[in-house]
Amino acid sequence: MNADGSERRNLTRDAAMDYSPAWSPDGTRISFASTRGGQLPTDWVMNQDGSSAQRVGNVDGEYPAWSPDGRRIAFDHMTFGATGWDVWVMNADGSGAKPLIKTRADDQGPAWSPDGRRIALGSGLDAEPGFDHVWAIGADGSDRRRVTKRYGDRPVWSPDGDSILFQAGGLYIMRPDGSGVTEVPLHGVGEAALPDWTG
Repeated sequence: MNADGSERRNLTRDAAMDYSPAWSPDGTRISFASTRGGQLPTDWVMNQDGSSAQRVGNVDGEYPAWSPDGRRIAFDHMTFGATGWDVWVMNADGSGAKPLIKTRADDQGPAWSPDGRRIALGSGLDAEPGFDHVWAIGADGSDRRRVTKRYGDRPVWSPDGDSILFQAGGLYIMRPDGSGVTEVPLHGVGEAALPDWTG
């Protein structure tokens, strides 16, 4: 649909559940999670008009996030009987899928920095039960750092890379190093979920 909500169109008509869409940086493709072909969600990519939908990767996954150069996709992957949710990265054609981070806690919701060098995510590591912290990690899996002092989840980098937006009951903005945390007033809207920036 248009940004004002007009001209809404249905892009997927499969009987499966399709969700968590994400535009490619050049605006020509959309990645999404789908339960097509089985009960577990897998990552798919289609053209912006909904045509030529195809599965990418050979592992289950959801909540895909494109790298700024459009060459890679980070996503949530469930490892049953082991570490739970982990963040994986693969090439945009589905090849080379491998874990970015595996901890004893759930790690979810990857978001690339605008320069493509780091990925922010939510992790239950070192957090109270039922809560997450925002972490940042190098796109190659190195230099993992906890960013939030209290808790937070579903981080999103600002387009200029100077801030990270995240949810923690309410909606907050902070610098990438975790300083300068400021609450964003929601004016009675309720709890924020899956926040994002305009381009």
